[in-house]
Amino acid sequence: AKLLLSPYSASSMLVRNLPHQSDFSLSGIIAKNKFLSVYGQSRYEEYPNLLAVQAASLGLGRDFGSLHLRIDATATRYFAHHMATQYGLQGQLSYQFSNHLGATLFGQYYTSRPYFSLAALPFVSAPRYGGYMTWSAHEFAIDMGVQRYYDAFGHKWMMEPIVTPRFNIAKKVKVELPLGGLVRTMVEKIEIGRAVQQEC
Repeated sequence: AKLLLSPYSASSMLVRNLPHQSDFSLSGIIAKNKFLSVYGQSRYEEYPNLLAVQAASLGLGRDFGSLHLRIDATATRYFAHHMATQYGLQGQLSYQFSNHLGATLFGQYYTSRPYFSLAALPFVSAPRYGGYMTWSAHEFAIDMGVQRYYDAFGHKWMMEPIVTPRFNIAKKVKVELPLGGLVRTMVEKIEIGRAVQQEC
């Protein structure tokens, strides 16, 4: 006997293919020499009743001692009540101060920001830029910094902290917990509460 725990309703489990059964993500180094590294990535993700995302990217990386530069070109296709294709360019500059401490600056630009529904917004790539520091030791690491991203629903730029602890549970099992959005929501609630108290 097997116990299956799923966030989806019982009716959706009656179909032949379970949600996320077709999802995959492949990435790695295609070619490398002493000057450049060529990276590739391909992924497919399905979000039931929202949309499916198919993406591929090709990148170039170059090391300058402790400094690493990487640029990626991406193409993403979204399948929902209509299909949309999005092209993007991503850049990342990282510097390793020591075995435990590093810093990263990044930026992402996309030619379009297709809209499907409010619930699907988090799964559609958006322009963003920022930076963070990384501290790592043994099986644990954490990224802490700040980023700005474009909110397509509100038509404005938003600022959000980067707080992402990472754990290596096993040799091939890694867990990332992006908590920046949660931290921003908590700070906003505290500020709203203080404003209400001052008015009273």
